[in-house]
Amino acid sequence: MYYTPKSSEEMKVFRVTQKGDKGEAEKSNILFWDIQNQGIYFFTMSKSVFTAEYSNFLKALRLARKEAGLTQKEVAQLLGKPQSFVSKCESGERRVDAVELKQFAKIYKKSYTFFVK
Repeated sequence: MYYTPKSSEEMKVFRVTQKGDKGEAEKSNILFWDIQNQGIYFFTMSKSVFTAEYSNFLKALRLARKEAGLTQKEVAQLLGKPQSFVSKCESGERRVDAVELKQFAKIYKKSYTFFVK
C-alpha cells in the first residue's frame, strides 16, 4: 500500500501491533517514510515473541525450580543475581543464554534435555 503524507505530523513513523490468539506471536504493521519516492509504505512483519518451543522451555525452567524445592530468591542467591533476574528469565522478559542454562541446570540437578524436550 502506498500513502503520501499530508503534513509533517503524518511523516512520523509509527507501529500498530496485533497479538495472536494465544499471545505467542506478534505481527507489526509498520509505516516507513521513503525519501526517494516521497511516500510512506505500509507492510507487515512477523516477530516471534514466544514461540511454542520457547514457551515450553519457560515452563520447564519454572518446573525444574519447583521440583528442586527452591524459591526464585534462593536461586538468585546461588547465581549471585537479584531475584528479579530469575523472575525475568522465567517469565520470558529476559532470554536465557546457553551459559545461564548450564547454571540453572546445575542448580536444579537437571540435564539440558529436560529444558528442551
